[in-house]
Amino acid sequence: AYFSKFHDSLFNVEHEDSLCSVILDWTLPDRQGLGGEAKGPGDIQHYVFVLRDEDILEFCDKDIKHMSAEDRQEVLNNKAEEFQKHQYNFISFLGSGPGDKKDNQKKDKTKHHGKHGADQYQRRTFGEWLGKLILNSDVKSVFACIKDFLEDSLQTEESFMKLVEFEAAMLEVADDEQNEPEKEVFTPILTVFVNSILGHLLEQCSKVLTTKMESSLSAEIKARLHRIKAPRDGKTNERYEKEIEKDTKEVEGKMLFNLKQLGVFLRCALNGDFSPQQRRMKELGRWIRDETLMDFVEHVAKDAEDKVETDLTLDLYESHYTVNEITISLKTDLLLHLSNSLWWFQDKVIALTPEFVPQDKLYQVLMELQPEVQQYTSKKVKDVVANIKLRQASEGVVTGISPKDVADELKRSKHGYESARLWPQFMNLIASETAVTHNFTIKSRFLQHYRDLCFCRDCQAPILRSMAPQKQRGRSDLRLIRLYRPDLGLEIGGQFPLTDLVKVLTMKDLPVLKSRDFMSLKYELEECQKLAQDRMSRGAKSGAQKEFAFIAELDKGKEACETMRASGKTLSSFVKLVFKSLEERQEQHEYLASVGQSSDKVEKSKKAYKEQLSNMLESLTRVVQASEEARLPEVFLRKAEQKGVSLKLARVAKINRRASLSKSGHEQNAYMPSATISLGFLRSKQVVAWIQQDFPKNQYKRVSFIFSAVENGDWEVIAMHKEGRAANALFKFRITMQEIERMRCAGKTAKVSYENGWVVINAFSLLQLLA
Repeated sequence: AYFSKFHDSLFNVEHEDSLCSVILDWTLPDRQGLGGEAKGPGDIQHYVFVLRDEDILEFCDKDIKHMSAEDRQEVLNNKAEEFQKHQYNFISFLGSGPGDKKDNQKKDKTKHHGKHGADQYQRRTFGEWLGKLILNSDVKSVFACIKDFLEDSLQTEESFMKLVEFEAAMLEVADDEQNEPEKEVFTPILTVFVNSILGHLLEQCSKVLTTKMESSLSAEIKARLHRIKAPRDGKTNERYEKEIEKDTKEVEGKMLFNLKQLGVFLRCALNGDFSPQQRRMKELGRWIRDETLMDFVEHVAKDAEDKVETDLTLDLYESHYTVNEITISLKTDLLLHLSNSLWWFQDKVIALTPEFVPQDKLYQVLMELQPEVQQYTSKKVKDVVANIKLRQASEGVVTGISPKDVADELKRSKHGYESARLWPQFMNLIASETAVTHNFTIKSRFLQHYRDLCFCRDCQAPILRSMAPQKQRGRSDLRLIRLYRPDLGLEIGGQFPLTDLVKVLTMKDLPVLKSRDFMSLKYELEECQKLAQDRMSRGAKSGAQKEFAFIAELDKGKEACETMRASGKTLSSFVKLVFKSLEERQEQHEYLASVGQSSDKVEKSKKAYKEQLSNMLESLTRVVQASEEARLPEVFLRKAEQKGVSLKLARVAKINRRASLSKSGHEQNAYMPSATISLGFLRSKQVVAWIQQDFPKNQYKRVSFIFSAVENGDWEVIAMHKEGRAANALFKFRITMQEIERMRCAGKTAKVSYENGWVVINAFSLLQLLA
């Protein structure tokens, strides 16, 4: 639901606050609606967002593609003034740039004429629209997750020691020093927002606009043109309507162009990809990036909370309480890119040592999906084959080259084997041109089949242990929520000295320590040991066991201090571990509290799920009962009587009543669906692709197929040939439930042949017929 709302906030012109509505005001200024009046058709202005002088040629009447360079430059020179006017309009839409005064912003609220002749009205700018944009909590959670990660990575051991010194000296850290994140924290968030969300959608606007959005945009443009170009006397003619249709299509093209240009500008502003000739746009882009976009991202990310892990936990349980079929659609080229990416970066995606990689579920799937080496004669494979031939010739043994030899040779080189099994570029190009869409059904109740669930420590998502990082695969218990596991700190010689030190320093009987390095800390612990020995010698024997345990723990602390000192580590590494552990405990506390507070959502989903199941069962029971009794609603029966129509189901009801009277019991006959359909009808509906070629075409009209359902879900089909009163069965075949399931998983062009190829059926059309 959120993504549809965000989509509407960008492209739905029916919403006054959408970006499309704002850009339409700058593409086709509504003079009458804004206080002006068009003098005639020649007074209409359509503006385009131009970044380079070549952009003005997009809507040029001349054939630019076949022009020479000199003629092209001449056209650009003639349109220089027009280019300035369009670019000034684009700059005004983006808002006041660097160097503009606040007084100029006040003037924009009243009608005036700019230096390039573009009429200025009280139109909303990009910055004003962005300031009202509302992002969903999921996106905010992702921003908060990035911010927290970057803030943690920027904290060094020295910064922790500095914080400790502040607290020790009872100094108050200024709010701007303690709480204000650094600017570099928000830059990656801004990159994600522009490149993956806003800018990406704008550049792909022609592909992501729905049919309803396109029709709404066309209707709004047409209504605006009518307001602008309507004759004073209100009379219109056919020529006027044709002009309106022509202008509507032209403005539609310019609107899509302007949306895409805005996306290109935002991407160039983010990355600084402007040419030296675009000095003005470069300055404006820098200002938009550092002020408008950065302010928006900072405002959103500062107040955002990282609830990704909580939402993933709740979604795990809520997804099991739905009766809806969850499907996703992906095109072939995207599937190939995804498969290649997972295959190429498998060492990062599959966090396992080499000997455990073949056991990974994802790796096993990729091994089946990726093309074999011998299928493509790439240059790398040719080079490998040539090297094998040379080696065999030098050894005087020529045994031939098998695909396994090529694969083994490639595996010896770094990424050689991986690159040879990538889907090649020409296959990706073919897939993008054909644009076949594949539908995948997601099993929402996967816990019924997979019980080895855990929460991944890397991605935080609930996954199978067979896909988890290596450290989590050794366990077999089911994890229903994420458990807290403390950071053990540095591993030195198979030991974790910092963890041992934490245990020692958290003992209640330990006095206050003031050391600033591990050597001094070791000496202080020795002093504590001496004091404990004195207490033990003077005290009663009953407390000796406690003192012995205390002294033993101090020995572990001394060993940890010596290990850290010998490794060249400073006390700041210990301070960092302490702060990190406190932060992780706080995060775990917030996670558990959030899951506990949101558990009522799971209960509501469970209750709604049970109610929906009950209603579906009750409805299905009534349908089955009505079907078995062949009972029709009274309205249908009355209408049929009025029209004099004989209903087949009414005749079945009479048969049922006669059968019930002739039997002593009260059982009723159950009828399975059956229908006789002519070959001509099946061919017109593309159910039958073709039949045996030597069968005479003049006999097609005498052939029909009887489809009869069987109790186990199969369909029995009889091919009949009828001539006059004589009817003969040509052949009989059965469509099993297994075949029907395979048809559902196949593509729209899949075909199935029966009776040794006598009849070939289109799987997709057959499923529609049987449904």
